[in-house]
Amino acid sequence: EERTYEILRKGKKIGEEVAAVREIMVSGDEDVYRFESTTKITDGAGLDSSAELMVNPNGLPVKSSMKGVKGKLTNQNFSFKKDTAQLETEGSEGKVTSREIPFSYGTYFTDSRFLTQWALVLGQALDSAADKQPKVGDKITFHTFVPDSMKSQEIVLEVREPETLKVSEEVQIEVTRLEAETGMAFLVNDKQQVVKIEVPEQNLELQLRDTKFKTN
Repeated sequence: EERTYEILRKGKKIGEEVAAVREIMVSGDEDVYRFESTTKITDGAGLDSSAELMVNPNGLPVKSSMKGVKGKLTNQNFSFKKDTAQLETEGSEGKVTSREIPFSYGTYFTDSRFLTQWALVLGQALDSAADKQPKVGDKITFHTFVPDSMKSQEIVLEVREPETLKVSEEVQIEVTRLEAETGMAFLVNDKQQVVKIEVPEQNLELQLRDTKFKTN
């Protein structure tokens, strides 16, 4: 599955992010899913970057890598164990440094530079069973490791009233809003797909434009 999201700032398109779930691989003694994100920002100086996140069937991280092709991003690689994360960082001159960071098993991984990773995590946190859908006022809590701060954070999302989202000039759909105290919000359709992410602190929005299914 491949999803293309438009990135908007104050309603103006400034780029796009493409997220794809690739084939199942084997890492050690477990199956892992490979999740790729590619971001292209055309605003200002521009930014091209890509990330690969490998997760187990429960959506928990096994490995993560981030590469900046254009713009001021440092190449980073994470590998996760039950109580630590190993970070390797490549400097501008190609020198690699390594460090260990405390990490709790059961914690997700979300890089704020790739918002589609948040969509992946939320899809794991939500129960797809029809009789277990969250109701207005319910709260969804999960923990995620954020590389910006090198710490795990508790995320609490409250289910708001359903609303209508305009996805094109002709089409509108009903969505459920899941909102954090910071104002960051996820709009989810009836298939539990994240169709829009709002980040008020940065005046950013990520809205689903297209979904493709590919077979090998």
